[in-house]
Amino acid sequence: MGKIETKKLIGIAVAHFCFYWLLQWENVFILKGMLDSSTFLAVLLAQPQNILVSLGLAFLYMLLSKKSWGTTCFLFCFSGLGLYLILNQIFFGIFYDHFATSFSEGVRIEDSKVYLGSFLSELGPAFFLNLVSLGSIVFLLNKFLRQEANHFEISKVSRIVFVTVLAATMFFNLQIDGKNVNDHPLFSLLAYHHKEDTPKMDFDPYKVDIRSLRYGSAYSNPVLEEKLKLFIEARQSKKKAPHIIFVILESVGAYQLFPEGKIDPVQTPNLAAVMKHSVAFHNIYNYFPATTRSHVPIMTGGPTITWGSVNSELLHAYKGPTMVSKLKQQGHKGGWFSAMYMDFENLGVFYKNLGFDKLYDPEVESKEFQKKNQIHSWGIDEKVVVDRALSWSADELNKSPGSPLFLQLLTNTTHHPYGAPVGFKTPYNGKSKWDHYRQSLFYTDYQLARLIEGFRKLGILEDTILLISGDHGEAFGKRHKRNFTHKNYLYDENIRNFLLVTDFSQNIGSGLYSAKRGELADYLPTLLSLTGTGDSGLMGKSLFSDSPERLHYFHKNINPEQWGLRDGQFKFIAQKIGEPKPQLFDISKDPFEKNNIASKYPNRIEQYRKLVASWFIRMNQSFVENLEGFEYEDKKGMSVSDLNSFGPKRMAFGVRIVGQDFKVLQNINPKENMTVWTQGVSYPKNRTLIYQFISPNGKKNSFNFEYSSEWSTTYVFHGQNKPMTEGLWTVNIFDKKKKILSNNFNVSKSAQLYLNRFAIKEGPQHISFGSKKSGGEFRRLLKINPLEDMVVQILSIPYRKSTKLDFSWTSPSGSVRSFFFTVKKGWDKVWIDHSALGAMEEGEWKLLISKDKVNLISGSFQVSKAAPLFNKAD
Repeated sequence: MGKIETKKLIGIAVAHFCFYWLLQWENVFILKGMLDSSTFLAVLLAQPQNILVSLGLAFLYMLLSKKSWGTTCFLFCFSGLGLYLILNQIFFGIFYDHFATSFSEGVRIEDSKVYLGSFLSELGPAFFLNLVSLGSIVFLLNKFLRQEANHFEISKVSRIVFVTVLAATMFFNLQIDGKNVNDHPLFSLLAYHHKEDTPKMDFDPYKVDIRSLRYGSAYSNPVLEEKLKLFIEARQSKKKAPHIIFVILESVGAYQLFPEGKIDPVQTPNLAAVMKHSVAFHNIYNYFPATTRSHVPIMTGGPTITWGSVNSELLHAYKGPTMVSKLKQQGHKGGWFSAMYMDFENLGVFYKNLGFDKLYDPEVESKEFQKKNQIHSWGIDEKVVVDRALSWSADELNKSPGSPLFLQLLTNTTHHPYGAPVGFKTPYNGKSKWDHYRQSLFYTDYQLARLIEGFRKLGILEDTILLISGDHGEAFGKRHKRNFTHKNYLYDENIRNFLLVTDFSQNIGSGLYSAKRGELADYLPTLLSLTGTGDSGLMGKSLFSDSPERLHYFHKNINPEQWGLRDGQFKFIAQKIGEPKPQLFDISKDPFEKNNIASKYPNRIEQYRKLVASWFIRMNQSFVENLEGFEYEDKKGMSVSDLNSFGPKRMAFGVRIVGQDFKVLQNINPKENMTVWTQGVSYPKNRTLIYQFISPNGKKNSFNFEYSSEWSTTYVFHGQNKPMTEGLWTVNIFDKKKKILSNNFNVSKSAQLYLNRFAIKEGPQHISFGSKKSGGEFRRLLKINPLEDMVVQILSIPYRKSTKLDFSWTSPSGSVRSFFFTVKKGWDKVWIDHSALGAMEEGEWKLLISKDKVNLISGSFQVSKAAPLFNKAD
């Protein structure tokens, strides 16, 4: 290498090192009082990751500089990395940690607008300063890298200093905890935490008693229990079925609504006022510290997803008992009103499948309406939703005066980035996130007062039960310095919830506060006990019952994935995969979860791990067995041994017929377009595995397949050109040289042929019509509303090159409109919206797809005003 190259390489390394070093000190400013003096020293000296990335950039330039376009390409890469570092710092300002893919559960394109609002709320002067700094560095680098060669040497003293500093950074990185500040975001993004020496667990989870307390003592307060008994008996003595209002407060947990064990009359004065009619259970445990996976068990009475994904399982309707179905049996009319946009993590799909008589999701409103009433990117003003809910209630009372109402309301204001309408006065005028959060909670409390007053004006308040819960807690670094928002940890400020039960026909003084421990599964049986009906067959128990206290469980899927349980006064947390790193707290003595006593009880820790693994598997099975049309392809659910490591755990063989689900085959025709199905535990980052096919005569064929970090289910085509040899085949999957999964399939000429891969013609194979939001799942519709944002879905055998197709639409009146659309090489799915058609008239529409005037496929759909509207076109 010439001397000029050495100078440029050093300049590149120094430029990146100094830029990220600047960002690190800005992160130190963000953390403020959470750092001690040793941490500041760590940020100053502990820079091995920064140095490695800086040297890596220099090496990249050395490779690219040999090309004429190399400098331009390198500057593009340098700029992209710099921009990522700047955006990561905004993320750091929200979560007080670097970004990792596990922070989100399969974020889709249509979710971007809500996440973007939280992101943009964190922009400040530092963001623009960093952009200017990056632009200046890139500008100077460009001039520096393109200058003519000149003499340059590195002195002996400089070399000694460089080696000394590098050694010092390694030493201080090992000795000082920099609170992740001195980690480089690229290392956080690519971090892989799994260790191969994971302790193995192997037992039958269905033979383990997962409910009885083990070492903890049951909650006991005889005086309060007697008062609770009188409260429920007074409610049950009324013969008339009550109206039900059930409010779920977004990002509000027990520690947020009951900061000192009771409702704060300054923060939520209206809820404090209704306590004279209320019982507050403030020791309820969530299964999961996030929204969707909390709403699901609330509505199902317990069963929920643990292993699977909200982006697949929730597309299937839940057919087990639900809050809606149970109340409908009592004659309740159900109305669901959300201030949040519900098109994230399929939560809206889940609620739409529950059978409410009325659903209001602000997603159906026009963009102008949304913009006018938006509080922040996650939803609209709760005032609008309260007004809609009261209007619906009045209409239903006029239609059916004798029918009780079940009104469910989902709030929005308290979601990050937190906010109240401009001009709304609150007792909190600070600029911190905590102050913004309290302002938003104060506003939500005001809107709940309007809802209650509306029921009073309707003349039904005395016949109404109000239930209020949160979906999860929200942390602000007050109990644990690095704990912010909700998904990162399993501490009580994240997962401890509450249920406020208000019976407006009773007056019980200052209200009752119960520390009885419960879980989300208890909500439905508690509600049913208030309406005077039984709760037999449900997973949970009424919080008013005297049933024995049970173990309560929870988990999270942000890396490192954790799970835990509450055993009386004891709380256990451990990592699910890899080194367990157990934590055990005696909450009766250590309510802030500071003193980890796990090392004193190794046998107890192993027992707790066995219990929580059993719960994890059984809970997931209890949910998926009630999903309409859902079945594991290998007919098996998850086992305990599956929890020991990442990667595929199940393998089955069959055919994935276009337009249909995967079909498992016991015997496979030699000409079949055979597919290998796997399901397992998703990796924390993308990972390349090796698929090896071994024919009956022993011939081996291998290829690489990259698993995405978001995949738990995969479909891989066999793809050999020759018909498969008859006999027993073996498929092995390797992670590098380690075999992680193996299975066999049989090939026979007598087997039915479903999809002959030698007779497959490229192009459209199946056509259907329905609704699909950008980036979301397609919903097939038999009848389509004229206002629907209708989409045609074409499933294809991929073309080998980009191909222009002619789409010809025929309206019910006979008019024909045509346009061309280019299907790109490799596409197996195409979605075309109806925007080119204009307004759709009622009746039968027809679509003909052709190529070079040769007809390929056709289909038809019905348009009717009577059809339900799923996705309103603008």
